[in-house]
Formats: sequence, C-alpha cells, structure tokens
Amino acid sequence: MLLHTKHQIIARASALADLLALLVAFLGATEFSSMIQTGFSLIDTLSTRYTVGNVAGFMILVGLWLMSYQWMDLYQPQSRRRDWLAEAAAIGKASAIGCIIFAASGLFFHIALFTPLFFSVFLPCVTFVDLLLRRITRFSLRSVNLGDRNERNVLIIGTNEAALSYAEMVKANQEIGYRLLGFLDDEIFDKKTKASPYIGRLRDFPALLEKTIVDEVVVIMPVHASRDEINKVIDLAYVMGISVRFPADQLFKEIVRYKKYRIRAETMPASHGAIGIDVVIFSGHQLSLAFITKRLLDVLISFLLIVVSAPIMLVLAIFIVLNSGMPVMFVQERFGYNRRIFHLYKFRTMIRGADELQEELRSRNERTGAAFKMKNDPRVTAVGRWLRRTNLDELPQLFNVLKGDMSLVGPRPVSLNDYARIDGTSQRRRLSVLPGLTGTWQIAPGRENISFDEWMEMDLEYIDNWKLATDLAILAKTIPVVLLGRGDR
Repeated sequence: MLLHTKHQIIARASALADLLALLVAFLGATEFSSMIQTGFSLIDTLSTRYTVGNVAGFMILVGLWLMSYQWMDLYQPQSRRRDWLAEAAAIGKASAIGCIIFAASGLFFHIALFTPLFFSVFLPCVTFVDLLLRRITRFSLRSVNLGDRNERNVLIIGTNEAALSYAEMVKANQEIGYRLLGFLDDEIFDKKTKASPYIGRLRDFPALLEKTIVDEVVVIMPVHASRDEINKVIDLAYVMGISVRFPADQLFKEIVRYKKYRIRAETMPASHGAIGIDVVIFSGHQLSLAFITKRLLDVLISFLLIVVSAPIMLVLAIFIVLNSGMPVMFVQERFGYNRRIFHLYKFRTMIRGADELQEELRSRNERTGAAFKMKNDPRVTAVGRWLRRTNLDELPQLFNVLKGDMSLVGPRPVSLNDYARIDGTSQRRRLSVLPGLTGTWQIAPGRENISFDEWMEMDLEYIDNWKLATDLAILAKTIPVVLLGRGDR
C-alpha cells in the first residue's frame, strides 16, 4: 500500500535524522564539557578502545532513545502536521526522557562523561539540531516520488459508509499529496449526502480516464453486487497502469469489525523464485525493532538481576531447607507462547505434595474463574508465606526469562490445570505473547479484589495496545510493589 509505504519512508527518514542529531549533539556536548570540566576530550572518547559489552550497552541506550521519540508519537503521521513550536516541544520532551535514561545509566555504570554540564549542553543542542534535520529531511523527500510530484489522485468506487470513512482518511493525508477526485457508484445517489463529489456510474469510468488523471482506484463496495462492472474497472485500470486497492475492512468485514484483530501483509517465497503475498490476521507482537529491544532488555536485565541476587537466592534456599526440608525449587509445567509447554521455576513455598491437595481445597477458592487463590492456604509454609508477600519466590523465574521461556513483562502464566478451566475462548489469546514475570495485574491497586475475568481482560488490553514504553512503566511500578511487600498472602 503506497500510503503506508510513504508514511514508513518518512518515519524511517525521521529516525535517521534523530540518530544523526543524537550523534552531532553527543560529540558537541562531549567537546564542550571536556574543555570546561571533565578533561575527557572528544579525541579521548573517539580513541578509547571499547568492549563488545560497551557497544551493546550503547546500542541499547540508542534504542531506548528512539523509543522515547516513538512514545511522544514523533513517528506518527499526525506529528508532521505540527508547527515548528509544537514539534520542538515534542522533540524536547522526548529528548528529556532520553537524557534521564542516559543519566541513570551514567550513575549505574559510573560513566564520567555524563555530568550535569554535559546534559545542559546536550539537551538544547539535540533538540535544535533534530528539529532542523527533520524539517530538511521532509523538504528533501518531496522530490522523491514516482513522477507524480507527490500528488496522488484517488477515485473511490462505492458510496457506502466504508467509502465515506475512507474518503476522510484520504483527505487527512493531503499533506503527503493525496487528493480525492470523487465517487463512482451504480446505486441511486442522493447529492445531499456526504459522498461528494459524485462523478457518475461505473460505466462512466472509461470516459473519466479520458479527461481526468487518476492515480489510484479504491474499490469499497461488495464485489458480488456489480461483479461484471467492477471487473471491467479493474481490467481497464490495469491496462492503463492505474493502481487498484481493496481495503482490508472491505475484504474481511466480518473480522475487522470487532477492531481487535490486526492485519499485516507478508511475502512468502514460493517455488521457482516466485513470491506469494499473504494477508495475515494476527495477535501479539511482531518481530520489530521495539520487540527486539524488548528481548534485549529481557536478557540484559535478567542477567544483571541474577548476578546481583545470587547471594540472596542462596540464603533463601538455606531458609527453605531449614524450615521444610528439600526440595528448594518448585518446578511446574506452564503454557508459554502459543501453548508451548515450559518448566517454570519458583522457590517452594508450600509443603511437599501440595498439588495433590489442591482439589480438596477447591471449594474454598476465593477467586471466581479458573485461578485458585485463598488467603490462608494451609499448604503454605512459614517461610513460604514471607516469600510470597515479598515476591521473592519468583526470583528463579529470571532464569526462565534468560532462556526465552518468559519475558520480564507479560501475562502471568497459569498452570495447565487452571488453563483447562478457562471458559472463554477469547481469554486464551493471552498465549499469543510470552508470559511475563510481572504484568498489569501485578501492579494494579487492590489486585486481590480483581476478578479472574477482569484479570484476563487486563492481559488482553496489554496485548492489543502494547508499546515498549508500557513495559518500562510496568517495570517501574513493579519496584514499589516488591519493596512494600504487596505480593500474595
């Protein structure tokens, strides 16, 4: 789809401008601060021998920097409608978030370069340079076109509600050259409706091409209703080299009307070097820059937490053995991505053989739905109760995250027995992403009063509206939950 492609080109060019502005401002702030304060000059920075870990860490910081720009919607089409001042404010806010991330990493890793003086120069510099480069980039892209001088004349076949909605979308993209010619339809047309300008019937299409430049035809009406006439339009458009579109909500009306499904186009290699094109209806994550950054954070943070918490886990293991003997670990099969079974690790908080006693206690379940929860579970040991309250029993799941069975953030994995009791088929869609160590339910106030169905809805909302910034926010909110001991009782 050309509309989507043009937006992608502009967004990627803007991202390159952001990276170039980041580099220019970084080098400039380094040189300025070195002359006054740090003594660590630009030449020293460029001549330093860096390890693979240094490079990987810097790439993660750059990825987070771009995520802060994405969080401020600076890569969305509407961002290009902002005036100079509004765009400068958005860039400044995104850069400020990036500076906070850089400063936090500087404190944690003792980076001498990241001083208050450095950031006092870096922030205004990157904002100004980025605003300038973005404007230059967009101006330069105007000359990149197919020969149409970035003016695409769009003709819509149909006058139904879907056609009117599509016309509004075309009008909203006038800044990148889209212009609505009008509507063709064989049905009786009331000129007082919003389908204006009405040009004529389908049979008028050949005559229209003789006197009007048409770049794209959008078919938004039931094909079976006027199959022969529409086929003539498509054939003639192809002969004339005019693009024809069939919007997904027209082809898959019964699916996309629920507005929960997402659709993408993918190419699949076929035989003899041919390429097939698939329309994919999907749920969950795509293999994108944001998801790759999410996975890198999973690996980096889980590894660091394992190293830092190793002595704590050793002490906890000793407490468990002294309190209730072996084994220290509780290993249980759980469903992972798309029902792949993995072994979840936890510190044992219950007496041995607790699983066999669960059915006897099922009548005392305090939560509606499939999950089993009760405040004063007699199977929980004294040490186990404290571990649950502090969430320290979940520490071994960092190994699950490192292995790739889980993510730091995602829907909590339920046991196979609880999963079998889930009534709603739609609730099982939560398996379309990796399960998480923490999630929206874990940080919710009064989570013990949230019903099972509400819990499942929170997970589905997380999946449908996922952004990397959402994960970072959930991780930040998880910290006080752990420190204040708001875990399970």
